[in-house]
Parts: sequence; structure tokens; C-alpha cells
Amino acid sequence: MSQVARLEALLDDLSKLLKRPYDQRDRFEEEESSATPEQENSDSGFSDEQTSPSSGTSMHESSYQAPSEKATLSTLLENAIDKTASLFAIEPPRSPGAESHLSYSLEVNSKYRVHMDKAPERAVELEKDLRAAKAVLGDAAGLVEECKSVASKVAAEQDAAKNLQKALDSMTLEERRERAGVKSECFI
Repeated sequence: MSQVARLEALLDDLSKLLKRPYDQRDRFEEEESSATPEQENSDSGFSDEQTSPSSGTSMHESSYQAPSEKATLSTLLENAIDKTASLFAIEPPRSPGAESHLSYSLEVNSKYRVHMDKAPERAVELEKDLRAAKAVLGDAAGLVEECKSVASKVAAEQDAAKNLQKALDSMTLEERRERAGVKSECFI
């Protein structure tokens, strides 16, 4: 998975976490931790399981248990914003509030998504263009075949006309009379 894809997935997860009520977050966290390998998270700099020195529980669990302990979520958010800023060479906002960081990260994410969301539309347009081009090529191939058949017919007719002319030129006077249907000797 590339850094951009991991970062995008992390931003999506964070925005989902912020939108969900506290009672559903624990279940989401369990699903996320079972679905996402721990090595991938540690490589990206966003480790999900950091133990709190005071209680021995993970910081994610403690952040969902008590609203006052939201430091981990904001830290994750700040890390995601910094990673996004470094990836897209965007300067992070100056205000230290988590809310502004969230809006900033969502803004960066939406700008990236607008660009990526147009990709399927462009792919569909390209597919339509390719189909149209194939149809045009098919029509052109049909026209070429038709032109070849017409040219061969014209060549056959020309050969037949030449052969007829040769046959007429090689006819004797008697054959010409018979052909013309002239029975008398007055044929000029």
C-alpha cells in the first residue's frame, strides 16, 4: 500500500471516528484493529496501540472511555495532517486547535478526493471514446472492404470489356454478319 493510500485510509478512519457516537467507537476500533495489520500502522508512523503509562490500557480505549482524554485522537489527527502536508507540500495551519486541524485535514483530503473522484468519470469517458473510435475504425474497415470489392468488380468489368473488344476485333466478316443478324450480301 502506498503512503498516499495509507494516509487516505487513515484520514477516512479518523473522520468516521469523529462522526460516530462514543458507544459505537469501541466496536469500530475492534473491527479496525482486527482488519488492519499492526506492522502497516507502525510503518506509517500512526501506531494504533500505545499504552498509557498510568493505567496500562491503550490510549485509544481510554480516549473513548472518557471524553476528557481525547489527546490521542488529536495527536493522531495532527500526525495525519503533518503527513498530508509533507506529502502534498502544504504548510500546516498556525492555530493549534484540534478543530482547525480537523477542518484543514478534511479540506486537504477533499481537494485530493475531488481530483481522484473525477478519475472514474474520465475512465468512463475514455471508454466511450475508445468504443467510438473502434466503431469508426470498424466503419472505415467496412468501407475499405467495400471499396476493394467495387474495385475488383470494376477491374473484372474492364477485363470483360477488353476481352469482348479483342473477340470483336478477331471476328471474321462472316462471324460479324451472323452476330449482327444480317443475312444478305449487302453488308457494309
